[in-house]
Amino acid sequence: MPWQGPATRVDVALVAAILGVVALGVVTRPLTPFLLAEHPVLLGLLTGDLVAVGAGAAFARIGEAPLWLVVVAGAVGMVKFDWLTWWAGRQWGARIIRMFTAGDRAQRLAARATHRGAPWVLRLAVVAAVLPGVPTAVVYAVAGWAGMRLLTFLLLDLLGAALITALVAGLGYGLGQRAVDVVLVIDRYASAVSLSLIGAMLLVPLLRRWITRSRRPTAPRETTPVTTPPDVRVRAAGPADADIVRLLVGEMAAHQDQAEHVTSTAERWRELLARDEVTVLLAEHDGGPVGYVSAVRRLHLWSGDDVLALDDLYVRDHARDLGIGRALMHELARRNAAARLTITWGVQPDNHDALRFYRRLGATLREKVVAAWPVDAQAGSSGRGAPDRSRP
Repeated sequence: MPWQGPATRVDVALVAAILGVVALGVVTRPLTPFLLAEHPVLLGLLTGDLVAVGAGAAFARIGEAPLWLVVVAGAVGMVKFDWLTWWAGRQWGARIIRMFTAGDRAQRLAARATHRGAPWVLRLAVVAAVLPGVPTAVVYAVAGWAGMRLLTFLLLDLLGAALITALVAGLGYGLGQRAVDVVLVIDRYASAVSLSLIGAMLLVPLLRRWITRSRRPTAPRETTPVTTPPDVRVRAAGPADADIVRLLVGEMAAHQDQAEHVTSTAERWRELLARDEVTVLLAEHDGGPVGYVSAVRRLHLWSGDDVLALDDLYVRDHARDLGIGRALMHELARRNAAARLTITWGVQPDNHDALRFYRRLGATLREKVVAAWPVDAQAGSSGRGAPDRSRP
């Protein structure tokens, strides 16, 4: 699921809306031949299909409908539900991007567009998202994730849709009667086509279920234990790695919906990576970075000794379940062997996969609420009347 922990009402409402759009598409699909032949403008409004726009423009050429209505109906039909994808990006951030695309390069580009991309590039991408070959859903979700205002998104989206529908409508208007003749041929066979589509929608799931039940494995499958790939390399990050560390930290924060809290620049990371008390280990696989672990050595006043406070452990989605997280933790422990420092860190109580992983490492887990007192809140507090119960 694209959310962490229990689903909120907003999560449920968004998923329900998306499923409603899918259901509408399923219901209207068998009606497409009839609407294309009789009411192409209505079909354009319902589906945003460019074929319907072209057919409507051909009808406009012979006086059946005004051309401007064909363009407006097609453009509105294309964009009417795009705000849901924008909302998904705003609500779920990087997690919905990872669901839309499995490519690591696409995810890195999305993260860069969100964190430091020029605003005009993203705006241009929204306008061009309707073009063939462009990952429309990814672009719209990135727009929401990056904080683009809904009104700005809708205007840019409508502009792109209007341009492409005007182009298609112009072609359909130029063909005129020839295009209408093709549509009339479709109308002649509309009943057969619609009944075939309905039959396929009913029979395909039944056939799949029958095939699944009829299959019997000839031999038990052997399971291969997951091991760390031999080409995984874990090394210490230095000042020269500041850019990639900053990128990975941004991905980690976005994964937890906390991207706005990452304010350290690459230049600041160059300074931090040169400090003795800061440890950042990078994991590399197939020649590229796939994860990191970061920690800071600091004094623990109760014991009077230093501890190694682990800050982040992050592995990119495509490299998970390969043992890379374990490899990072083991390398951190190996480098800590001489100092023999206790390693401490925090974890969300509802992150059950992480809790299970840490237990397997042999870590001791206990619940504790972490409090933060921002500077603005400190300045606005009088400090009166508060009981002294601030034991760590």
